[in-house]
Amino acid sequence: MKCGKVRRKLVAYLDGELGERQKKLIKEHLEVCDGCRKEAEILIRTSCFLKGWKGVKPSLDLEAKFWQKVFSEEKRYLSPRPILKMPRAVFSTVLLGVLAAGILLGVFIEKTLSWRTARFWEEEYVSSSGLDSFQDFPSGSLCEAYFNLTFKEEENSP
Repeated sequence: MKCGKVRRKLVAYLDGELGERQKKLIKEHLEVCDGCRKEAEILIRTSCFLKGWKGVKPSLDLEAKFWQKVFSEEKRYLSPRPILKMPRAVFSTVLLGVLAAGILLGVFIEKTLSWRTARFWEEEYVSSSGLDSFQDFPSGSLCEAYFNLTFKEEENSP
């Protein structure tokens, strides 16, 4: 027999629950296999220890105490917990401090991004997209007159 099969049936062998043929095969295997024999010896010693161990008699209210503990733990874990265990005034102060710091950080970031940088990128976009390549209308042309009239009307309109 292989060690895996022997070890799976070892407890049944030691308890005398196997048929004669399997008992014989396992006995022969234990005579030649040190690992399985050591495993059997450990099981025999454990069994002897447990048989000699005096049982502990539980108290009469053990079951009631057990279920009380289960229900109290269940309540504890299922009840809503405060996010932070601190007084509301302290929590409010901390929250306002964080918000103020965020606002100050935003103002600082805005100040560091100068309008020159924005204008530079605007000019880059205009020049790269070809929007600055338009030429002026020829002087005295109908297009120039129309543009000037339209532009002046837009400036004067409310």
